[in-house]
Amino acid sequence: MPDLDHVTLGDLKKLRHRIWIYCIDCQHNAHILPEDLHLPDSQSVPNLGRDHMKCSKCGSKRIHSKPETYPGGSPEGSY
Repeated sequence: MPDLDHVTLGDLKKLRHRIWIYCIDCQHNAHILPEDLHLPDSQSVPNLGRDHMKCSKCGSKRIHSKPETYPGGSPEGSY
């Protein structure tokens, strides 16, 4: 995987990884497929939350986004 600061939606599609989205204000979070966003493959994942997201729970636009480093979420046994 490329450096986590430079990962794109296209990179995650190729790796079959999801994106972790986290609301800074209410801590609501979700793991989403890059295909579900209908954005260009060149879209930077670290900038995704700031540029394109709004929390579905509280409406905040203070969203953090990063690639999942393990397919399907955290490795087994980590919390």
